[in-house]
Amino acid sequence: MAKPDINKAIPSTIDGWPLPTWVGPCVTSKPAHLEIHKEGALFDTYDFKGRPMISVGRAADRVTYCLDHPSISRLHAIFLHHQHLEDYWLVDMGSAHGTFVG
Repeated sequence: MAKPDINKAIPSTIDGWPLPTWVGPCVTSKPAHLEIHKEGALFDTYDFKGRPMISVGRAADRVTYCLDHPSISRLHAIFLHHQHLEDYWLVDMGSAHGTFVG
């Protein structure tokens, strides 16, 4: 898997959805990552590395991290970093199977 460019400019929209103005880079050392579990076991981990936006989905040419599984939409969800609250927000991008935390 190719490593995403963390210095890439933040787009103003993703799939026609305008990104909020509060989206910005992480300036603290607060770690954030996505864990993928399969059948109760940790399958993979993706480090956010302070990126302002992380997209996940099946379409490798459209997302930061490609998750190749039939239940994952082409552009499944995005994580947006709130530059003032210093936290990530998860946004489902209209996926067929939904997005769940925990």
